[in-house]
Amino acid sequence: MIEAATQFTPLGLEDARTALYRDANSYSRLPRLIDMQWQMDGEDWLRMLGEMWSGFDNIAQYVDDLQETPFADAFENPESCRHLLMTAEEADTLDRLPHEITIYRGCYAHNKWGLSWSLSRKAAERHVTLNRYRQDGQALLVKATIKKANVIALKLDREEQEIVALRPRHLSTRHIR
Repeated sequence: MIEAATQFTPLGLEDARTALYRDANSYSRLPRLIDMQWQMDGEDWLRMLGEMWSGFDNIAQYVDDLQETPFADAFENPESCRHLLMTAEEADTLDRLPHEITIYRGCYAHNKWGLSWSLSRKAAERHVTLNRYRQDGQALLVKATIKKANVIALKLDREEQEIVALRPRHLSTRHIR
């Protein structure tokens, strides 16, 4: 006798939230979410990514892995999933920004082209002074511009005015004292 095939039931948002907040910290949450993509509806997965984005402390380590998820579309067409990654307030704030936006990134030479930028120069400079991000080497402030249409998302939840962007146009780099 052949058994009936088990129907796949996607992991819902609430169950995913519970699992990620109960069993993961700011360093293990992103790889766990990436692993969960196969259990979730793609739009729900992107909602979770947007909801948790500011709580990941190691995004740069997983950029290649993110290119194998529903987020990969954002690299080629940011508008394709932007609405799923932001709250209504974030979307409204992004809409009010100018056509071309100046952004900043506090970083080090090896990670100056990450995905996380800020509208605030002070927030970017402060970023590299935080213990969890401090590294050996000279801290840098990168200034760049990006067209609003190329912004993947705006995150406002940690008072960083974070812009998620892939390869904005470089303007300058200077040392942070």
